[in-house]
Formats: sequence, structure tokens, C-alpha cells
Amino acid sequence: MLTIRQEKPEDYRQVEQVVEQAFARAEHTDHDEHNLVARLRGSEAFIPELSLVAEQDGRIVGHILFTKLKVGQTTQLALAPLAVHPDFQRQGIGGALIEEGHRIAAQLGYDYSILLGHPTYYPRFGYQPASRFGIQSPFDVPDENYMAFDLSGRHPQMSGQVEYPPQRKTSAGCGFFRDDIERRKRCFRFNPAPASARRRAWRPHCPKRRRWAAARRQSGGRPAV
Repeated sequence: MLTIRQEKPEDYRQVEQVVEQAFARAEHTDHDEHNLVARLRGSEAFIPELSLVAEQDGRIVGHILFTKLKVGQTTQLALAPLAVHPDFQRQGIGGALIEEGHRIAAQLGYDYSILLGHPTYYPRFGYQPASRFGIQSPFDVPDENYMAFDLSGRHPQMSGQVEYPPQRKTSAGCGFFRDDIERRKRCFRFNPAPASARRRAWRPHCPKRRRWAAARRQSGGRPAV
């Protein structure tokens, strides 16, 4: 039986193992997602109620994390990362985590969940281009990949650019800071693949593409589900 609940401190090690395994074979990643989770836990953006695990028969098999960001003068949410253990992928666990996260986030009073993600996966759960709500990305990416979900159902119109908060230094690493956004703009590129593929890729001219891969996932990215 699948249970979705709030993550506990005693779950941290197992969660990080699941996240690491989930992204082990993923493309366009530096395989640092598990450390990203640890850094986000130590940041001011962390919301304990929105760090959720999927548990099956006493084993943690999935994890999702929503953290705070700013849109103009408002506080909204970033969804990232979303991970399911490889042995349990394609069983609806990722979707169950998203929907439970949405439910809790709405109860907590947030209006939007925002992500940079795959354009054929997240729309299944109601995500639309963020620009439709007046939400602007801080970096140059295709409109279809920068998405938002209306948690409140009231369609409140935003007017502002997303601002990601810094992460505090932790034993896992130094984290991503706002000053890196301009460099992320220069380094992040999308490969103009056919619509059937929609595969993102790093341009080879970017010398720090692996470093910025972790930063990109703070705002979303392709889920390991």
C-alpha cells in the first residue's frame, strides 16, 4: 500500500539514496540532486510540510520537495526535485506526490507552484506556461518549459519575475546563490529537437554546464519518475 507523508529527520539518509538512484541514469544532469535536497533543507526556503515521501510497505520509494521563491512581492513555491526509485517508476507514484503536495500547499495558502520542466509530463497535472499568469522566468528558456500550477483555483494574476533565494552553506556543499542567475542565463540552452522528443541538452560551448545543471533543477527539470 502506498502512503504519502511528511519527511522526518530520520528519513534523510534514505531519501537522499532514493534521489541519487532515481537520477543515476538520467540525461543532462551532474547527479548532484541528492546533495541539492540536503542544501535546500538547510535554506530559508525550506518548508517541512512540503518535503514529502512516498512509502510502500515500509520502504521510501519517492520524494518531492516544494520550496519558497518570490514573484514580485509575493511568496510562491518552486517544485524540485521530484524523484522515484527506478524499481517503482511508471507506477503513478510521481503523480501521487505532486497531487498531495498541491493539496497541502493550497491548505498553507500558496497561490502557485512554479517549475522548469518537461513540457509533456507536468501538464498532466495542470501545469501551464507561467507567462499566462504574469510570472516571468529569470532566465531565457522556452515558454512551454517554464510552468506554473494555480493552487488556489482563483487564477490570481501575478506581475513579476521569479527570484530564487540563496541556499545556506551545509556539509553537502555551498549551494546556489542569486548572483549566479546571469551565468545560468548564458549557460542554459535548449536543443531544438523535434517536438516528439523535446529533449533538453547543454550546448558544448558552455564550460560550466555541469555546475549549472544542479542550479537548473532548483527550478524544476525533468522528473525521475
